[in-house]
Amino acid sequence: MSTTLIATAAPVKPAAAAQPETKIQKIDGFFGRIVKFFGKVIKNTSWQTTAQAILIAVSAAIENILELTGNEAGSAAVALVVNEIKAGFAALSALITEYDSQTHTTFVAQVTAIIDDIVADLGSLLTVGQVKDSKTLSGVTTWVLVISADAKSLLTIIPTAPPPAASS
Repeated sequence: MSTTLIATAAPVKPAAAAQPETKIQKIDGFFGRIVKFFGKVIKNTSWQTTAQAILIAVSAAIENILELTGNEAGSAAVALVVNEIKAGFAALSALITEYDSQTHTTFVAQVTAIIDDIVADLGSLLTVGQVKDSKTLSGVTTWVLVISADAKSLLTIIPTAPPPAASS
């Protein structure tokens, strides 16, 4: 005896026209990639490698603020502040690279001062950007908060004591 199965399919809805990705969706997608990236990096035991990875990701993230404010009245002023922030991240990267050649206390003080400057510059972006559109303002605010938190997180991964002196 043969049994015949008849499959009935649910009606298929026609595919909707693809909507262009909004800036907020781009930000959400970026955060997803950052989480995956840091999940891999954190497995590395070197705090310097982790710090450099954070700096690379944050430096890339700062570009999103430029993109969001590109059509705003204060976009030229934002670009100047973003360049100052990038210079701060470059200085941090150089300090982290040469960590072993400095005293620990001086290193922590220098890193703290640079991070404080970066966070202050990030805070000024909301003022100098002259952003009027609520969606854009929300996006810029989100990026400022995320980048500030990431910059401050660098302080939490620096060892609390200087490295042991090399034996002669």
